[in-house]
Amino acid sequence: MAGRIVILDESVVNKIAAGEVVERPASVVKELVENSIDAGATQVAVDLVEGGKKLIRVADDGCGMSEEDAVLALQRHATSKVREADDLVGITTLGFRGEALPSMASVSQLSLATREHSSAEGTQVLVVGGEVTEFGSVGCAPGTRVEVRNLFFNTPARLKFLRTSATERGHCADVVTRAALGYPEIGFRVTHNGQPLLSSPPGSDMLAVMAAVYGKNATRQLIRVELESGGLRIHGFISDSSLSRVNRSYQMFFVNRRYARSRLLGHALNEPYKRALPAGRHPITAIHIDIEPRLVDPNVHPAKIEVRFTREWDVHNLVRQAVEQALAAPRPAAPIGLRPEGRRRPGAPEQRALPTNVPRPLEPLPGGVPQRSWQPRSDADIAAFRDELRRKAGLTTEPSVAAPPPAVEDAAEAWSGVGRLRVIGQAQATYIVAETESEVVLIDQHVASERVLYEHLIKADNERETATQLLVIPATLELTPRETAALEDNIDTLRDLGFEIEQFGGDSYIVRGVPQMLVGHNYEQVLRDMLEELAESKQARELEQRRRRVVTSLACHAAVKAGQTLDEREMAKLVAELGRTQEPTRCPHGRPIVMAISRADLDQHFGR
Repeated sequence: MAGRIVILDESVVNKIAAGEVVERPASVVKELVENSIDAGATQVAVDLVEGGKKLIRVADDGCGMSEEDAVLALQRHATSKVREADDLVGITTLGFRGEALPSMASVSQLSLATREHSSAEGTQVLVVGGEVTEFGSVGCAPGTRVEVRNLFFNTPARLKFLRTSATERGHCADVVTRAALGYPEIGFRVTHNGQPLLSSPPGSDMLAVMAAVYGKNATRQLIRVELESGGLRIHGFISDSSLSRVNRSYQMFFVNRRYARSRLLGHALNEPYKRALPAGRHPITAIHIDIEPRLVDPNVHPAKIEVRFTREWDVHNLVRQAVEQALAAPRPAAPIGLRPEGRRRPGAPEQRALPTNVPRPLEPLPGGVPQRSWQPRSDADIAAFRDELRRKAGLTTEPSVAAPPPAVEDAAEAWSGVGRLRVIGQAQATYIVAETESEVVLIDQHVASERVLYEHLIKADNERETATQLLVIPATLELTPRETAALEDNIDTLRDLGFEIEQFGGDSYIVRGVPQMLVGHNYEQVLRDMLEELAESKQARELEQRRRRVVTSLACHAAVKAGQTLDEREMAKLVAELGRTQEPTRCPHGRPIVMAISRADLDQHFGR
């Protein structure tokens, strides 16, 4: 009987190793950029084609390699950064496993050209699917250039799991952004399909890199962090309460300049923000922790992005203290006439910047239309305000008459099997309290509104009847590469839902119109939050799935918020509309909307 255990072929071993190291184009960019940094480069250029699926080229002006080293670099477990096991303790370089290049070469068509500064000529190696096809001398600039073409060409099962070119491009840009924030003195340049995507010149500082990533105006909302104690140093930047995002994707930590993820550090950062930001909002941060290398282990995760500290609570407490002090420090008054993202609209009246969590009024029309001091909330308010704007703009229109609010009893009749539902009031400005003959019913107003808007949007989208509110003064948004990728992936759906958006150059876009349901909302923040959620999504691969994701996100952000006070008419209308939906007990994300407590349970609890 033949043995069941065999020694794997070298090509199979390399492909298995590639699966651990190379997950997507961004994995290749990360490994190559880290090698460039370790090689002492002062400038690194990254060129991408089709999100890196067709081509990834990383060129640097680092130390380069000799002919012998160029050959060895393509062997497994070959590295210049580790000699013995003790070297793994207190390691200061970024890449040290020695599997990056051979892993890439086994699943791509790889070209390596390298030259030491003291040499007259360089060395070139071509590898296809792990097999060396060409080797020899070549004329090239000092440093190293690696080209990875047609990634996963020989592993189609893995190729099909890659996302769109825009999404993969965004992930690659994220990798370079982190490298640039970790090593701001190095110049980084990224292009995609020949167009510039990101640029930070050599000799920059962290603030200049953050300006290149988030836009120059966003830096006005950043606060410097600086604290040192007991051999630990915390330094970097955090955003104030007027600049936040819907998730933690823009919270970056660097431990001895290596980008790292850590729940401990995340907790230390978020604690001081509990009173500064509303629930569900998170700051933009780039914080460096300088620590004795022997007190941190960066090799606890296969991708080397998680760390473990020996003095973890010392690190935690110092990060929290540094953030607390930065937030508490007095700051100059906000510049006059700036928008929440720091931009002043051409010709806009001077006014203090509005916090991003406060709805922005509609812009005044030319010709003296008065600016409303209130926010339209009911259908009647919105209709009347819209008609006034149209008349002032010289547009003829029939007066809009909003339907009277439904009687409270009407809502009950729409709820199959519930009986007559009577709204009693509102609890904690979050829950609608109602009752039937036999139950007390609590309704989460946010998820109820989300369900109503979701089904309205789905119907309007299917029938192509979405309404757009044109902006009198278009808004210009500077998006991050990540946000740009999400926008490009979903631009058709966003337009179908009522957004009018066009590219203004690079990562700048002009918003000329928004869905009518966003009247009275901070549409800039809503759009950014939607894009960030879409960028984070690991689902929605097919077009129809992506459309549903966009609709779900828009419904969530346009819905009534928890903490928003509603009058009796608004509560009755919402309950009635919820009862007419196809799924009144669950929001589009699957969260429960309604909780009912029977009279019998109440009587039993109180001993009746």
